[in-house]
Amino acid sequence: MASNNKEQITEDEVIPIRDLSSITGVNSVTIRAWERRYGLLKPRRTPKGHRLYTQEHVDIINEIKRHLNRGIAISKVKDLLHSETHSFKPDDEWQQHSDQIIEALNNLNEHKLDAILHELTGSYPALTIWQHLIKPLTEQYSHPDASFGSHSKILLWHKVLSEQVARQVKKFAQGSEKIIVLSHLEPHSLYVEPLFIALQLVEAGFKPDLTYTDLTLEEIPFVIEQVKANGLLLFGNNTITKQIVNREIAGRLGKLNIPVMVAGNTAAVSKDFLDEFDVNNSASHETIIDFFKSIKS
Repeated sequence: MASNNKEQITEDEVIPIRDLSSITGVNSVTIRAWERRYGLLKPRRTPKGHRLYTQEHVDIINEIKRHLNRGIAISKVKDLLHSETHSFKPDDEWQQHSDQIIEALNNLNEHKLDAILHELTGSYPALTIWQHLIKPLTEQYSHPDASFGSHSKILLWHKVLSEQVARQVKKFAQGSEKIIVLSHLEPHSLYVEPLFIALQLVEAGFKPDLTYTDLTLEEIPFVIEQVKANGLLLFGNNTITKQIVNREIAGRLGKLNIPVMVAGNTAAVSKDFLDEFDVNNSASHETIIDFFKSIKS
């Protein structure tokens, strides 16, 4: 068996789908969809029909991810696999998804919105969805404007995304013993970005806990102790003071003896203070996931 935190397996080694998912950061439902619906993978089979994968499959999935990150639709990837040409044309499928989501939000059509997101999370890694679809839409729907109904759209947007994440966590992370608590530096904020960081944590083999997003910094140590968390992600978008960084994050939370990471725009606008007190920080999703993977035993 491959250990869940290594990037490669030996030439003769075969692994089950759960280990392939952990190594590649693509959940098992998506891997099966790439196999059955798009013909991108051909696993080996045990006599009982269980899927087994090799390093070749790891390499194929990594190549698929590279194409997706360039904006290629999953339905167009098969023709590009193992191709010697590096030319590509980003697909307009993401714009079509965006238009469908905007229409569903304008009509407050929760069922349609949920169906679109369910289809996407079954076909693409969370980071790809975030970069090509959710991030641009979130910038549009993060703050209510003067138009009638704008706040209703934001509430629906956050509700449906939160429920999608909750289902993914329940489906894929229940067996994980590595719990990462996510909390907001600005309580009662309808942030979407940490939801997609949570999905990426699930793909990396963690169990993100979003129950306590609205805690004060003073109460976080109690939660960490009670749930036996293995890490803490603090997400924010606003500037925090040097005093808060020193007293609360580096001081109070620094005594928890678990990895702590500050994420979001706060990591950029307050980087000097965070670096001064040796607080791990990044606005990059890839860096955040790699940080927690590096401490995963």
